Amino acid sequence: MPRVGAFVLAVSLCLSIPVSACSLGRLQHDVDFEPLSTALGVDEAKALAEWFIDWRDGLGVEYAIVVAKSVRGEPRSLDLATLRMRGIARILDALNTDNVKITYADSFMSSGIRHGLGTVTIAVQPGCAKTDTCCPQPPAK
Repeated sequence: MPRVGAFVLAVSLCLSIPVSACSLGRLQHDVDFEPLSTALGVDEAKALAEWFIDWRDGLGVEYAIVVAKSVRGEPRSLDLATLRMRGIARILDALNTDNVKITYADSFMSSGIRHGLGTVTIAVQPGCAKTDTCCPQPPAK
C-alpha cells in the first residue's frame, strides 16, 4: 500500500508542475526525383507547395535554402541538380508572396557516392525565430 501512495503522490506532483514543451518539426522538406529525371512529379510538387504554404501562412518564413546534390567533376550530374532546382524555384517563386530570400546551393559529393543524388532538400528558417516567438512561454506566476 505505501508504494501506491508514493506513486499517486509522485503523479500528482508531476501534474502540478507547469511544463512547456515546444518543437519546430518539419523545418525541411525533401523532394525526390526519379533517377536522371528533372521532372517534378505532381505529388511531389503538391507536397512541396503545401509544406511551404503551411510555413508561410503559419509561423512565417525568414529565409529558405534549397540544396541539390551532385557528383564532383561530373558535368551531367551538376546539370541535373541545376535543372531540378530550377523546377523547384518555379514553384517557390510563385508561392513566395512575402519575398523572403531563397538561396540555391549545390552540395558536391565524391564520385564514389551516389546515395541521395535524386533528392533536393528545402529548409526554412521560421520567421518566429527572429522575434523569439516560436515557443511562447507560459506567464510567470
